[in-house]
Amino acid sequence: MPFLHTAFRSSPNLAALILGALTALAFAPIGAFPIFWLCLPLLYRLLPLDHISAFTAAKRVWLFSFGGHLSGLYWISAALFTDLQTYWWGLPFSFMGLPFILAFFPALPAYLFFKILKKQDFTCQTTGAACLYYISLSSLLWLGDYARSTLFTGFPWNLPGYSLYTSLPLSQGASLIGVYGLSYLIYLCPAFLALLPDFKARLLQKAPLLLLPTFSCFGGLFLWGENRLQTPTEFYPNLDVQIVQQSIPQTEKWDSQLRERNLQAQINALQEARAETPATRTVLSILPETAITWPLNRFESLQKQLTRYSEPQDLIIAGSLGYFPNEAGGDVTNSVYFLSGDLSFQARYDKSHLVPFGEYTPFFGGSGLAQTLGMGSGMTAGPDRRTVNLPNIPSVSPLICYEVIFPSQVVNQTHEAPKWLLNITNDGWYGKSAGPYQHFHIAQFRAIEEGLPLIRSGNNGISASIDSFGRVIKETELNQITVLKTLLPKEITSKTVYSQKANLIHVVLFAITITAIFLCLLSSITKKSKKFHF
Repeated sequence: MPFLHTAFRSSPNLAALILGALTALAFAPIGAFPIFWLCLPLLYRLLPLDHISAFTAAKRVWLFSFGGHLSGLYWISAALFTDLQTYWWGLPFSFMGLPFILAFFPALPAYLFFKILKKQDFTCQTTGAACLYYISLSSLLWLGDYARSTLFTGFPWNLPGYSLYTSLPLSQGASLIGVYGLSYLIYLCPAFLALLPDFKARLLQKAPLLLLPTFSCFGGLFLWGENRLQTPTEFYPNLDVQIVQQSIPQTEKWDSQLRERNLQAQINALQEARAETPATRTVLSILPETAITWPLNRFESLQKQLTRYSEPQDLIIAGSLGYFPNEAGGDVTNSVYFLSGDLSFQARYDKSHLVPFGEYTPFFGGSGLAQTLGMGSGMTAGPDRRTVNLPNIPSVSPLICYEVIFPSQVVNQTHEAPKWLLNITNDGWYGKSAGPYQHFHIAQFRAIEEGLPLIRSGNNGISASIDSFGRVIKETELNQITVLKTLLPKEITSKTVYSQKANLIHVVLFAITITAIFLCLLSSITKKSKKFHF
């Protein structure tokens, strides 16, 4: 193909790696999502079916994906620096190893796809065949993302759809087709631009036509989203929310000599904030993930300390550990506790989706960073998501840390539907990197998908109140020490399409992917049929 001979003649493999690395610019904190319309068409042109082997094609897809994960997930390694003396050996795996593994999710199906097409002597000699080929490639990339998001423990981070966070109207599409659907559109629409170099003299004539899928899909979404956002935010009356953010450094958070100081700082923040609010109002106070570094279920005195300055109608929500003795020594959980001001109501949710290698080690039962912090040999997962019914306050679905990153898995469908989502987290592990910003905007999409408001409490931020349309009502800065005072937004009056039909939508997207690939294969079998003309 002429385009490759001029633009990427010297090193197409390096070009694939660089293009992948550039896609990280689409995500927080930069948010340059149009970069996909540059990188994806160029990647598709780096995969000329008629000139490369299946192995070479898979290698370039792998390099593209590896580059994207390398530059987009670099911040994960920052967690090891909290105890670098112990976990220095993990840096190569966290920085290079994880992207290395994740890159195989799109590369393996790409290899099989190219292998079959080569066997069937498929060629891209006509515009129609080339168009079908590029659509199949975009579907394969989406399939790779869906696979890494759902297989094994799953890791749906930095899906292309999240890059739309900079445009709230476009983000509203998540309420219809979820972030998976938006990601599919982002892979698909730029595919048509890969045809541009084939037109040469007719470039200006054909460019608007090739941009038509982008303008029709995303233009329509934008107009629909703008109309959806005309609905004003409503709030629950007589209910104040105060989110404590003390930004305690990780090196100090688990220091046994500083635990009491850290606890007292958070209690003082609760007291001062509550004193500024009339005693007749109900106050919902929220402390982040593992704000209390003792197992709260084992210390009644700690529960009394937390609620000392609360009114009976108030509710304290605090992240803490849970410890449950047994014959093997005891189970440790990452939990969130719900305590009424007079302690007449108590509830607990144990994190059910633990972080691999952070809270447990897959296949070995041990724990990486958790063991360093004195939490035994590893953490124990809770049973499942749950809706917690609260006194004086609407019911909630609690989500601890990265549990919020899983689309369609933030609400237990067998329970009573919650009125809001709670996400407590501790992103202090990752410093002032891209990680906390990406995590925050991923949580924002869960609010849009489910049509539920989301309250987020982070140890070092970003804490926020987000309404059911993903609008940020109030938020803190990263590493800010503050108590964020806000109100609890109401849920939307009717459920979103995605919250009701998520599984069906995933099946439809998967079916479209398989159909595109099948048509491409079918075209190769019937290659002597009438040619397409653009």
